[in-house]
Amino acid sequence: MSRSGKGTKKTTDFIDHDSPKYISRSDHGRKKKGDADSGTDAAHIFSFGLMNTIQTNSPGRPRGESSKFELVRDMNHDSNIRMKSSRGNRILDERRDARIARAFVHNEPIYGSSTTRRAHQAYQSTTKFTSMDSLTQQMGNMKVYNDETGRSHLLKHHHKYV
Repeated sequence: MSRSGKGTKKTTDFIDHDSPKYISRSDHGRKKKGDADSGTDAAHIFSFGLMNTIQTNSPGRPRGESSKFELVRDMNHDSNIRMKSSRGNRILDERRDARIARAFVHNEPIYGSSTTRRAHQAYQSTTKFTSMDSLTQQMGNMKVYNDETGRSHLLKHHHKYV
């Protein structure tokens, strides 16, 4: 994978905003907040961008209203939020999420150590909530390219290769 700076840098390129499966971003249930003065953001470990990429690009029917409400609440749970620099959240995480989203949509392996690390963190965060079971399964079944072996393995087994 090229690191030339060209290519997709936003998860929104892979989200169907007109899909009935699309879930709008909300701060419902969110306790942690960023601080503009110190340049910090309360950043989602498993982001709304990745969640909507998986939701809108997967077969099946849309979630009901109560299921959407529960998912948004879990997305904003303290265990899925961490404090980061604004640059780390809005630029670096978004760029890595876009690479993960591209791999998901095109059924390709995830490449690069920082992107793999981000994908693994997002996957681990989804395992904490039953509202994310289908998302956990789909994230876990994504392939990760291993530079050392030249082969791919599943993201859910990545902890064995670290």
